[in-house]
Amino acid sequence: ANAVDNGINATDNIFADGRMGWTAANTWAANLSYAGYNDWRLPTMTDTGAPGCVAFSNSGTDCGYNVDTAFSEMAHMYHNNLGLKSGEDASGNFQADFGVFGNGTYNGTDTSSYGENDVGLVQNLQAYTYWSGVPYAPDPTLGAWLFLSSDGVQFISNQNDELYAWAVRAGDVTANNTVPAPAPLWLIGSGLMALIGWRRKR
Repeated sequence: ANAVDNGINATDNIFADGRMGWTAANTWAANLSYAGYNDWRLPTMTDTGAPGCVAFSNSGTDCGYNVDTAFSEMAHMYHNNLGLKSGEDASGNFQADFGVFGNGTYNGTDTSSYGENDVGLVQNLQAYTYWSGVPYAPDPTLGAWLFLSSDGVQFISNQNDELYAWAVRAGDVTANNTVPAPAPLWLIGSGLMALIGWRRKR
């Protein structure tokens, strides 16, 4: 598929390597038709404290390492579905087997650059940063929440930053096709995960 097929045009802040701004990422996901479904979206999270990333922690909050997976779809997919670890454990100790490669590197050989890896059913998982669909509450026109798959951190960023997108939907999806994406967006290949086993807790 090309950019037009997914409701995105050349002015929507898409970059040559497939990364895009937050608005373009939301548009891409909302217009995605894949495996017989057209209700795709970006992952959600819940700000569990004062609005914004004010409670950065190593465990159990909405911001930092090992965030509460009951309130973050990306954290749930990363930690529960894929079994990946954050760069630090709940006590703040370094974990040598963190990240999408499971060996504490960003590209499989050194920490000087980023790369991608096949993890379980997910192919081409980037050791980089992915948008959530949630704006930053103190300034919803400027910031948005994100998840760093490189080291398992949830944080915030400017909506114009160049990040990847991971489309999700409630329920399981079985498909072995290449995910249609705005060219050349190759961030997730076949085996797109759809919140396997995720249940929102309120």
